[in-house]
Amino acid sequence: MSLSALRNSSVNKRLLLDSHVFLWAIAEPENLTAEIRALLESPATRLYLSAATVWELLIKARKKKIDLGGDPVSRLREYADRLRALPLAITNQHVAQAFTLGGLHKDPFDRLLIAQARLEHIPLVTRDETIRNYDVETIW
Repeated sequence: MSLSALRNSSVNKRLLLDSHVFLWAIAEPENLTAEIRALLESPATRLYLSAATVWELLIKARKKKIDLGGDPVSRLREYADRLRALPLAITNQHVAQAFTLGGLHKDPFDRLLIAQARLEHIPLVTRDETIRNYDVETIW
């Protein structure tokens, strides 16, 4: 489904957020397109935040690669609440699917997101070109 078709759809939309989209939605929304901002802000859109993304961001915070401005666990919870993002747990099926993916993407967190998006039939909002080379519905 195209971005404009998704935006104009009358059904509830479900979107899985990549880590950079999640952080930009909170701190740098100007990095997102106007259409994506509108989708993220729409009450009709159900946003999902993967446990893989939370794990990835906590690792980056511990290594001082990102600064979340306080206790990382509390901040991520606060950010998710502000966006109304629902948690998406990692299942054994997600891990098995990530394991079977071709070797285009080396990042295990992105591979998990691809698997979750595919198995849960949720479009993945990402700017990552490598992810978009997989057989997965993406939006950018």
